[in-house]
Amino acid sequence: KGVSVMNELNVMITNVEKAQLLAGVPVQCTGVQTFNWEAIADLTEKQQQDAYRSYLETSLADVLSQRNLCVFGVDMQSSFLTAVIPGSNIELAGRTDLIILGDVVKTHPFMFRACVGSSKVAIEVKTSVEENHAYEAVSELITLSVLACDPVTVVLTDLQRVWRFFWVGEKRATQTVVFSAVVSDPHEAFAILKMLVPPTKRPFTRCKLRDMLSSDEEGGCGPILASVQRYYDIESMLGPDVEMARAVGDQIARSIPNLQTLG
Repeated sequence: KGVSVMNELNVMITNVEKAQLLAGVPVQCTGVQTFNWEAIADLTEKQQQDAYRSYLETSLADVLSQRNLCVFGVDMQSSFLTAVIPGSNIELAGRTDLIILGDVVKTHPFMFRACVGSSKVAIEVKTSVEENHAYEAVSELITLSVLACDPVTVVLTDLQRVWRFFWVGEKRATQTVVFSAVVSDPHEAFAILKMLVPPTKRPFTRCKLRDMLSSDEEGGCGPILASVQRYYDIESMLGPDVEMARAVGDQIARSIPNLQTLG
């Protein structure tokens, strides 16, 4: 399914060197160990998730505590990554294992969905990473990029020697390019994560997917999507703005041919 969605949305994966991730990122050898899967082999799936969530949260503790964030384990049955992709009739519904959010969700889990828009990083954990998992990660990236207010990153990892980062990188003609880079050293992986949750500056260039997707008619939906996105950005910070919402609604109405003659 991931491949067909990418083809329909004209999204391609391009592998890049890890130097793009590590440029300007201070890496310290702090004795971080790879995750011990054998130690949790007999646990239930939920118990395993709790174990590797704790491993990640402990390794990122200094940054998370400074910024009031946490590593949140998503309900195994949740399909919270559900969104209609702008400029298409495609609705994606899925989940990820872990997501980095405001720590308010630890005491008020019911606020989880409301906090997704502020997320920066989702982490898909596998005991063994295979190439077909990349399409799953990109599907998560596409959906989270629509839901979140800022550019996002998805990490596909075995918590050992494979830490594969995915982010929306650039537009090439009509194609949206998702960059992917693999890091094998956990010290490097955690150094990058600490720059992403959330960054005070972007360690590497990432883009919003909705800014990349083309509309069915040249010049038709682009400005409208930009206006809608701008409204949601303002609403997320300042609350609802009735006048601005009305102005965006008028812009949408004017773009519909059958409504242009009304008024």
